[in-house]
Amino acid sequence: MRRPEVLRELIQRFELRPELPEGCEREAEAWVQDPGVDDPGLIELRHLPFCTIDEVHSKDLDQALHVEALPVGWRLHYAIADAGWFVRPGTAVFEEALIRGATCYLPGLVVPMLPLALSEGIVSLNPQVDRRALVFRVELDGDGAVVSEELLRARIHSHAKLSYDGVQAWLDGGETPTDEVGVLDSLRALVGLGSARLNEARSRHVLCVRRSEVDVRLEGLRFVALDGARNDVERYNEQVSLLCNMLGAERMAAARGPDVQPVFRVHAPPEPVRMQELRDFCRALADAHGQPELVWREEPLSVFTRRLPTEGPAVAIHRAALRAGGRSGYAAQPGPHHGVGAKAYARFTAPMREVVGVWTHKEVWELGAPMGTPDDERLRRQVIRSASRSHNRQRQVDKAVNRAVLDQLLADGRAHTATLMAVSERSAVLQLRDPAIELKAYVEDLPSASVDGITLRSGGATYRVGQRLQVRARDVYSDRWRLALTA
Repeated sequence: MRRPEVLRELIQRFELRPELPEGCEREAEAWVQDPGVDDPGLIELRHLPFCTIDEVHSKDLDQALHVEALPVGWRLHYAIADAGWFVRPGTAVFEEALIRGATCYLPGLVVPMLPLALSEGIVSLNPQVDRRALVFRVELDGDGAVVSEELLRARIHSHAKLSYDGVQAWLDGGETPTDEVGVLDSLRALVGLGSARLNEARSRHVLCVRRSEVDVRLEGLRFVALDGARNDVERYNEQVSLLCNMLGAERMAAARGPDVQPVFRVHAPPEPVRMQELRDFCRALADAHGQPELVWREEPLSVFTRRLPTEGPAVAIHRAALRAGGRSGYAAQPGPHHGVGAKAYARFTAPMREVVGVWTHKEVWELGAPMGTPDDERLRRQVIRSASRSHNRQRQVDKAVNRAVLDQLLADGRAHTATLMAVSERSAVLQLRDPAIELKAYVEDLPSASVDGITLRSGGATYRVGQRLQVRARDVYSDRWRLALTA
């Protein structure tokens, strides 16, 4: 299939290399011949009916789970692909992972961090084959609180490859996703555990806001954007994944000594001035729309956003709340992660897609049995730089892809429904209804435009943040669209 010109341009602009060096492929093929599954040091867990739950088309399966309902509470086994066993410092595969930082995703193209013989082959927790895995074994009480936990390097066997949509459809009364013995019981237990962990997160006032996710795919030579709302099964799986990342981070944060070089994901809480700005924004929006329920009073922000509507002017508050905090980042020292409500947080659960995951696995196994080298401190700095660089690159790629989708949508000059999400002296932020992609209307490009608080006036009409309107393209210049607004 021919790649659209914009896709070729993105590959060049971001210096992406879909193919890996020959040295990496040779190392991967050597591991294929000896994948280490027979390692006598592995704990035997093949008797547990693990399954993976992911997107339908996913091939790099990082995580598999088994949940057992206890008389009170649950026992969770959460298996993560043992990429650290195969991707070791000093190898060509590790050096290339340092360069790439992470797998990069574009519509119709995946630029992998690791050779496919690893990430889609012997490391991936594919169904009906034995695999190495790092396994969190966690017992939780009826409220979803951790009673005990341990970390194992184990041999597992996934019994089924399932999808979020398929499991959700079954829970909603649809077709059974698998006939593998024990898997359905595990999925039922996941519902209970996931619900308990969601309630536990609420008790920690973790912010839960409405956000739209857009999946951009390549169909023929056009980009097609589809809105995708996360279902309950995806949220349950996310909760157990977050839990294991927290538990692993706590292990590393408690470690001391020169032989431990962990990497953490940190996210500072919003500054008080940003919170006051958000309160003022909510009050202005409530006054403008005559909806006093939009006023944020003394309750925690997480409680306030949870009771807000998921449509109308409230969508602008959800967006503003999400942006009130700063960006997260990687650090050598543990620190709180405001976004997930954790005292310490680390990325354990995507080691085939993130070099920081490979490094985190390496370091957690060295706790209590140091095997590092004097180079580890230098390598940790490189891992942090690489992880940060690749994270920013993916953001820029996503932004460029969204711009390409907007170019396709706006080129025909038709009107599109959008919601006015924010205004400033320079621009107005609009979110299209379908697909839910944001675009900017620059005030200087709008006829007779002015801004007053949360109100935008243009062409004799007045628009308020949270209001639905029509937007179409007039023309494009200096690489940006000149837009026209109508009520």
